[in-house]
Amino acid sequence: ITNLAVLDFGGPDHAMRLVSVHPGVSIDDVVANTGFELAIDAEVPQTREPTAEELQLLNKVIDPEGLRNKEVRA
Repeated sequence: ITNLAVLDFGGPDHAMRLVSVHPGVSIDDVVANTGFELAIDAEVPQTREPTAEELQLLNKVIDPEGLRNKEVRA
């Protein structure tokens, strides 16, 4: 997971594959900001928004100090 998209190793020969793009981000944005070739399927969905419960866990349990905001800016 990056600040632009979700990637995995599901491409041919386990190459990095673009799984979804975050809201407001285009496939071209991801390609322009990636230093290697990505496998890209014919259709790439938008990454789903986190649920209220997921946000609560993230903010109160997983990262209560908000350290993720220093590493990956929204």
